[in-house]
Amino acid sequence: METASLSQFLNYGGLGLLAILCIVVLGYNVWSLNGLVAKAEPDRINAARPLLLGQMAISLIGLLAVGAGGIYLDRMKGEDSRIRSATIFLDPWDDGLDANSLPVIRIAGNRSLDRPINFDCTPGRPVTVMMNLEPFIRHRVQASMAAQRALLPIGAAGAGH
Repeated sequence: METASLSQFLNYGGLGLLAILCIVVLGYNVWSLNGLVAKAEPDRINAARPLLLGQMAISLIGLLAVGAGGIYLDRMKGEDSRIRSATIFLDPWDDGLDANSLPVIRIAGNRSLDRPINFDCTPGRPVTVMMNLEPFIRHRVQASMAAQRALLPIGAAGAGH
């Protein structure tokens, strides 16, 4: 175990304090047990034994919890530093449209015309995704209005029969 890893372990705040507290309680128990054995009074040793064993058991459980918490936090730190990738699927999408009619999708300031859109999320900074569907909606509305204008004379001719 390196010195740097011990200092990182103690940097986890509450876990470091809990570890120090457990070590202090264990040390106090050893000191008390040493004092009882030095006096060698069997009644006092038997009376203090359950208390000392209980405190030692709680301290050992606390140290195990600190170790497990430290390992968990270290793994979470590793997970947070990982580069993740994301994919955006946008439907409806019409590959036959020109670039001015497609939705404008910008990821971290760069426009993307590919579909699906793949990008990496780096740790430390959030990735901003800006989607402007206005050009696509405007194209769809214009296409719909053109279709209605084309169908009106056909509908009027069919109604006259």
